[in-house]
Amino acid sequence: MQKIYVLEGLDCANCAMKIERQVAKVKGVQETNVDFVTKKLYVEYEDATIEEAILSTVTSIEPEVVPREVKQKKSMENKSQKHVHAQEDSCCEHAHSHDEEHEHHHDHDGCSCTHAHVEEVRELQGADKLYLTGLDCANCAAKIERHVAGMENVADASLNFSNGILFVQMKDKMKKEETLMKIMEVIPTLEDGVLVEKEKKGARNGTPI
Repeated sequence: MQKIYVLEGLDCANCAMKIERQVAKVKGVQETNVDFVTKKLYVEYEDATIEEAILSTVTSIEPEVVPREVKQKKSMENKSQKHVHAQEDSCCEHAHSHDEEHEHHHDHDGCSCTHAHVEEVRELQGADKLYLTGLDCANCAAKIERHVAGMENVADASLNFSNGILFVQMKDKMKKEETLMKIMEVIPTLEDGVLVEKEKKGARNGTPI
């Protein structure tokens, strides 16, 4: 069984990559591909009973993304379908054709995509700081900021994606350590591979300062 879903609200190539990777792990899925350019999820699976598991996997990764089925008359296009490979160490996207073999070249220093990254940086007065490494997606940074800002005992939060510093203002300073520990525990569950430290021990790429 082959189906195509439009992923409404998908605006991050790294997120597209994560959706593709996790949907592929759903039991019964035979083949999957996320085309970030067209915002479409192409999936082939054994029977209709796992469709709900596929859709719930998408929304669990990106709650703001809404999958909507596209009715098609012909089978999923495999060979000529252009799709995106989002690099795990970058937030840029590269479209290429899979007719036969393909070769693509990357010259990355952080993110080499051609679009501008607009970031609102708010350094909150009197805020505690946490240092994040392994964060390579501005949209993912925004998701972390929103989640932390909504946590118990957090008055406000601001994540500077450029230097990986998370500013957290507490409602009750007496509960600061407990709150920071909860934040440090939850961030890696939001974004795989992101490490959180109370002290800045190295640059964002993990090398010593």
